[in-house]
Amino acid sequence: MALLQKTVEQRDLEQLTVTEPYDSEPIPNAATSRSLTVIDERRRPWTFDYKVTRRGRVLSGPQWQNFIRDNIVRVGDTVSIERNDGHGYPAE
Repeated sequence: MALLQKTVEQRDLEQLTVTEPYDSEPIPNAATSRSLTVIDERRRPWTFDYKVTRRGRVLSGPQWQNFIRDNIVRVGDTVSIERNDGHGYPAE
């Protein structure tokens, strides 16, 4: 099950804003540290700026832009962040 998931809109190519309401913060460590590190399917780590606003959760920063470019993310694609717990793609 995804912690965060969204179909990408034009403005998300600059920064991804997930407006889905949550009963509690889905990624409390990221909310506290203001950064979120994820590992993609090619085992590459990405560290995004992460903030919680009134509009939702926002992923941004230089690595977000690189992630969009390197993974050829387009409007209409779905970005999904799932819990790994060490069973997915370990960083090399």
